[in-house]
Amino acid sequence: MTDEEWELWKTAIAEYSLYRPYLVYEAYAPTPDSVSQVAPDGTYGVEYTDYGVAFTLDEVMTAAEGDQGWCFVNGALMLFPVPVDATPFNIVWRLIHQPDELTRTFPTVATEDMVIVGWLVEAVEAEASASAVEMGLSGYTIGGTSVKWAQTGGSGGPSVASRSERLRSRAIMALGGPMAVWG
Repeated sequence: MTDEEWELWKTAIAEYSLYRPYLVYEAYAPTPDSVSQVAPDGTYGVEYTDYGVAFTLDEVMTAAEGDQGWCFVNGALMLFPVPVDATPFNIVWRLIHQPDELTRTFPTVATEDMVIVGWLVEAVEAEASASAVEMGLSGYTIGGTSVKWAQTGGSGGPSVASRSERLRSRAIMALGGPMAVWG
């Protein structure tokens, strides 16, 4: 696999992870006296925590005394009330599946889901190879000189962009199906 192909796979895995994240359970020991807590690398959300209810950031910052809640914003877990000690609580992080750069694999992705990731790779490839005409561009002007390289109307068959959309739609429909045990 070339370096360019590997980059396409990593892009596709990031999109895949939004639908089927790598879920990591942790008995999290918060940093005392800090509203903002550091999340593990690659975290983009929280699946579950027993530290109160989910709040918006405004609610966390203005919560009434006696309320206990959290929100995940800008890669940080915000807690209210501020933890006074490092007593652990349960949390399940939503992470992006990380690649193994040496073997160029994704060890946390279920083997049966690699077909879906392959569709996403093909979609990303198709988008990257779409011509300027397919993206709606038909010419350009620099100064007083106009260059037109395409005519509007007519079609010679399905475009690369529509192929990309079909592949992505197929992958997203498959990812929306019932989830097996994964992560």
